Amino acid sequence: TKRGETNMKLSFKGFLDIFKTSLNIEENTKLELSSKLESLNMNSISFIQLIVALEREFDIEFNDNALDLLRYNTIEDLYNDLINNSNID
Repeated sequence: TKRGETNMKLSFKGFLDIFKTSLNIEENTKLELSSKLESLNMNSISFIQLIVALEREFDIEFNDNALDLLRYNTIEDLYNDLINNSNID
């Protein structure tokens, strides 16, 4: 897959759909880029589950240094890292 093609698949809506499913957040719950991960009760286990789901869905691999929940404060932080720092085949 070419990087540009993959990034086009990494839409914010698609990201949020996986985010909500992985964290068992109701579909009609409004999430924004500025939503704090802490307020969503994300813990290290749910974070890794989300990362695995994102990797599977978008056929990417997060860099090892990105696998630390404390690195992210908001949904935007995580989404930007997904777009900018994942290893894309």
